[in-house]
Amino acid sequence: MKTQNQVMLVGYVGHPPKITQTAQGDEVASFSVATHRSVRDGDGFKDVPEWHPIVAFPPQTKIVAQLLGKGDAVVIVGDLRQERWRAQDGTQHTASKVVVRSLSVLSHRRENLSRHPAEPGPSERSDPGATA
Repeated sequence: MKTQNQVMLVGYVGHPPKITQTAQGDEVASFSVATHRSVRDGDGFKDVPEWHPIVAFPPQTKIVAQLLGKGDAVVIVGDLRQERWRAQDGTQHTASKVVVRSLSVLSHRRENLSRHPAEPGPSERSDPGATA
């Protein structure tokens, strides 16, 4: 049986992407995406956020840096990676992150729209019967 490592997240960008460089000079974009899960709360349910660390390597780095801002709704498809390391005190640590393979922006948070003037707003849609 062939195995597959694929993650799909539909959520909201938690903070503007942070761009850093690798030792080889490649730019890497790091940001987080929030999803929500429902948990029982007395007689009802409440949404609890789950934060997912995301990393994008070239060629996605430039796209992420240009398009994404805090609160933007996105679909991320990528690979789940785990990093393991031992701290100086000998304790073992593990961290998971999603490495972007593809990214779609579903909508921009209102205050981020000035960064994306080429995208039509709800009143500029070509279909007059469409609703926002």
